[in-house]
Amino acid sequence: WSNVTAIHGAASTTCSGEGCGVYGGVVFVSRTSGNSRWTNVTAIDGAASTTCSGVQCGVHGGAVFMYQITTDVELVGLHVRNLTVLASNESSIFGAGVLVVTSEALLASGWNVLDISASCVSSQCVITGGGIAFLKSQGTRLQSSNVSRVSVQCLEKCGGFFGGGVFASGVMAFQDLSVDNSTVTCPLHATTQSAASCVGAGIMLDGRKDQHWGGVHILSCRVSILAGAIGSVSP
Repeated sequence: WSNVTAIHGAASTTCSGEGCGVYGGVVFVSRTSGNSRWTNVTAIDGAASTTCSGVQCGVHGGAVFMYQITTDVELVGLHVRNLTVLASNESSIFGAGVLVVTSEALLASGWNVLDISASCVSSQCVITGGGIAFLKSQGTRLQSSNVSRVSVQCLEKCGGFFGGGVFASGVMAFQDLSVDNSTVTCPLHATTQSAASCVGAGIMLDGRKDQHWGGVHILSCRVSILAGAIGSVSP
């Protein structure tokens, strides 16, 4: 693939059935291996939205979902811009912009995930990766990439968020990664008088001992804690 634009302008993906789910609001890539190279792929550049409103529905990659990337795959220049993701009715969001699951050998370079708004408005809803989420991605390298202007809102009795900009489980290397101007909102549960599990306004890392970092910048990440019925609380 080279110089591909999937959506330019307004578009929407909606899932409302019980137990239903969105797997890549625009692009779905599965079981890819063997010297594949994609360059300059624009998944979304416009006022797009992805919504899950069915009971226990889930958003798995609001724009892009990649699954089982096994050997020598390069995606150089992936662009997601101006996307609103909403989950309600006990639904959750995994990678509001991009979700990568089970990647053994992915070089992700020049990714730009910009102007993303992710909201959970019900109990048991969790946002994992407001911009990008990597799950079980032991062979992934993320470099020369930017996650910017991401808004994560965990409202009502939402369960929390993990990685306001980027959630990474098993990622091998980060080089020249910038997460900036993200805003995350976390609820305060009146019943427990404690905040939900809100972890990593910029980046959350999990499950790897030998990560390699270079040129990683987290700038202007703002956190707000919403007070519930028990009154005002300072973050």
